[in-house]
Amino acid sequence: MRALIRQIARRLRERYSKPRKRQRRGHLDVRRTLRRNAAWGGVPFLTAWKRKHRDRPKIVALCDVSGSVARVSDFFLLLIHSLHEVVDDVRSFAFSGHLIEVSDILESNSPEEAMKEIMSKVGFGSSDYGNSFADFEDNWMSAITPQTTVIVLGDARSNNLDPRADILRRIGERS
Repeated sequence: MRALIRQIARRLRERYSKPRKRQRRGHLDVRRTLRRNAAWGGVPFLTAWKRKHRDRPKIVALCDVSGSVARVSDFFLLLIHSLHEVVDDVRSFAFSGHLIEVSDILESNSPEEAMKEIMSKVGFGSSDYGNSFADFEDNWMSAITPQTTVIVLGDARSNNLDPRADILRRIGERS
């Protein structure tokens, strides 16, 4: 599992690390170069470059740590911990019956310590996606922008409670 997580983290790091020099500089913009150099008879003393704007990823991760996913919750939390190492702007949340933000715990602790602390706070309860989505909407919905990727890790079991799919739809529309 750890090897798989390392491989995923490496791929993310390669994708969002600093691009090479030519990619940073961009491609030659011939029209702007000729326009800038009109005073010198079109001889290109000053070059203009087309730059691709690369958005930095912004990730919000919601992780179910209830009893029904107890066997894979370590994998989920390890995945989120690796995201924190690779991507700068990650906000992480864990829930079973209610939702808490765990970004600080994941950034400041080793994976094992972070998992232990998160599981002691919200782990092994009964899943309530509706209540957790409502907590997210009330307290942290402003964290979602059109550049945000929202990842929900869990088994989608809400134990015969209202899953509040309307809130999940609003989250999806906003991200």
